[in-house]
Amino acid sequence: VQLKTTGTYYVKVEDSVDNTKIGEQLGIVVNPGVLDYFTLTGISSPMIAGDQHTVIATAFDANNNIKTDYVGTIAFTSDDPQVVLPANYTYLVGDAGVATFTNAVELRTTGTYFVRVEDTLDGTKYGEQTGLFVNPAAIDHFT
Repeated sequence: VQLKTTGTYYVKVEDSVDNTKIGEQLGIVVNPGVLDYFTLTGISSPMIAGDQHTVIATAFDANNNIKTDYVGTIAFTSDDPQVVLPANYTYLVGDAGVATFTNAVELRTTGTYFVRVEDTLDGTKYGEQTGLFVNPAAIDHFT
């Protein structure tokens, strides 16, 4: 028996001829597995250069369960050379695998970019938003 979804479950067996013959185990608690990946959501595209975005970084296990016990540290990166990103963040037990960063991401250069979040100890555990198109902001000055 392999239980893959977090929560509390039971396993029951019964005789296929006489369904009064049963056995079951109740209260099986399934916790999340090891960290597998993140999702990063909240950045709209297209956008105007300098728009601020609230992003949510969520940790998951290989069975797509939120890794509610994740307490690692994440780092943000982007290929926008002028991007504003949150500082590294260490999840707290109370985050339950989900961290929100209010008005913390700002792409400033016109073009198409990505924003990535990854575990600082294992860069293969990451999530990203790609294809983020940045339009120029309103005119500021002439040269």
